[in-house]
This record gives sequence, structure tokens and C-alpha cells, in this order.
Amino acid sequence: QLVEGLLALDNDPADITVTVISFNTDVDAPDADPPGRITTTLDDTTAIQGFLAGLTSNGFTNFEAALDSVEAALDEIPGSESDTNILYFYSDGVPVLPNNGQQDIPAAVEDLEEAYPDLTRFGIGLGENASETALGQVDSSGDATIVHADGY
Repeated sequence: QLVEGLLALDNDPADITVTVISFNTDVDAPDADPPGRITTTLDDTTAIQGFLAGLTSNGFTNFEAALDSVEAALDEIPGSESDTNILYFYSDGVPVLPNNGQQDIPAAVEDLEEAYPDLTRFGIGLGENASETALGQVDSSGDATIVHADGY
């Protein structure tokens, strides 16, 4: 539905760069097998939907690593510092690391804001296990959205 909504915007899909980052305990490198991130244009819906279909829910939930990866991905996209950038941050869990490791989500968000001050961020939780509080820290407005769908 997200891809369909973006396609409905009044922009040429070939002009919109989309990066999808998978995260759990950590964020896999873009060249890992399977890759932890894809970057393509919005008109490549097959690649986007294929990547999303391959995501699984396992491991821990490392918001901090995911936010750091967003900044790294934006740094690699030419012109992103002057483009309109929107982050849809989806999670189906509470930020947890092995051995009760701590995450500094506010610091990771602050780093992202310093690098990309005009980045609009949406924190979206999938299902009843998503943390509205943690996602609210990611969301630009401070209010996360929790979505209940089949399988969540």
C-alpha cells in the first residue's frame, strides 16, 4: 500500500529514489546475502515489493542501528541533502538488544536531524507488539501510528 500511495503522488516515479532498510538485531550491509538494504527508483516496484516480501520477523529490534543506517543511506544518494526526504520507519517490536543492551534512540534521531534537518519522519508500528513510545521518539511529530493488519 505504501508503494501504491507513493505512486499516486504528482511526481514521476523515475525521479523518486526509494531506499528500504531491513533491521533486527543489526542492519545487514547492502551487499550481504540477503541484502540489508536496497536503493532504487519508485518505478521499480518489482524490486521494492520483492525486497519487502522477503522480510522476516526475527532477532532483536535495534532502532539505533536502523537510524544510523538511514543517515548512511542518505549520504550515499546524490543530492539528498537538498531534496525532499521522507522516512517511513516501520517496526513490529520494542527496541531490544541482546543481553539487555541499551539503545540511545534520542541521540540517533538527533544525529539524523543534524545531518538532515528537513527530513520528515513517520514512526509506524505494525501490530500489537510495536512500541508506540519508541516509535514516537522517531516520528517528527512525536506521535507514532500503530497499524493492525493480518499477521500482526
